[in-house]
Amino acid sequence: MPSDAWQHRITWTTGHQTEAGHVPASRLAEVLIHHVDLGRPSYRPHDWPANWTAWMLDRAVEGMNDERHLAPLQASLHATDTGREFRLDRPGGTGDAERISGNEADLLAWLMGRSNGAGLTRGKPGQLPAAPSIYHT
Repeated sequence: MPSDAWQHRITWTTGHQTEAGHVPASRLAEVLIHHVDLGRPSYRPHDWPANWTAWMLDRAVEGMNDERHLAPLQASLHATDTGREFRLDRPGGTGDAERISGNEADLLAWLMGRSNGAGLTRGKPGQLPAAPSIYHT
């Protein structure tokens, strides 16, 4: 592809527009995520590359907190393997954020609907709520 074409604006199925240069990262994400979707025990979220998992976790949290307000609950997320902290916000939240802990792959798998959060610990009993898709329009 000619170098100047990477700046060409494209429109995603959600209607969001970005530069064409974002397409390769998006396609890599599709391959890694859908590889897990195949349900093969030989490839799970823990097999995602750590640098990609960190990058995608940032995107997933950002998508949950954008103007669509998709966060399934008010929460403070703690990545036990990296020490990174994230916050899920909901409009009208009380400020009392539940603490959810686990490694980055488990946090990301839950936020992307690839896990029910069974590998995560939370501050109160019960299963975590399902996270809505950040790709909904």
